[in-house]
Amino acid sequence: MTNYFFIFYINVLLFHVLPALFIDLMLLLAGRSPFLLKLQRKIYIANIAVSQFIFNQWLFVNDNSKRLHTNLPDEDKDAFDINQLPLTEDERYTYYANCCDYGRRYLIKEYEDITEETRANNKRMYFLDCFTKFLFYSWMAWTVFYKINVVNILLISLRDYWDRL
Repeated sequence: MTNYFFIFYINVLLFHVLPALFIDLMLLLAGRSPFLLKLQRKIYIANIAVSQFIFNQWLFVNDNSKRLHTNLPDEDKDAFDINQLPLTEDERYTYYANCCDYGRRYLIKEYEDITEETRANNKRMYFLDCFTKFLFYSWMAWTVFYKINVVNILLISLRDYWDRL
């Protein structure tokens, strides 16, 4: 996250649009229909729509609502359907999962429900991401330690330092 829109826009171009363009090009060459650039555009529009709420801290004072909830008799609570945010951990998880589902449905206009196939694909992508990061960091470590020979350079420098003392 950044507080500067220009840096945010550059990051969107570099890390969202360009990879989406590349993957869509690969899909076109493979004879499949491209979809990722359109999806990234929807994600960008959704981010812009909620950016005011993401980048600013909002404090809503609702003392009157809290007081009303505590002072209202139970039969009136049922009649007027006054509910407060769920208090147990499971209820909060269900509440926020529903919020994410509605956001996906109405902001990004994805009406499909999350299926087991989608969950399995998400898990595969997570492991692919971890594996790719592992390969990248392994390659970086191999380059630093064996190609540049940093350990040998440090040992020689340390030996020369001790010899000068």
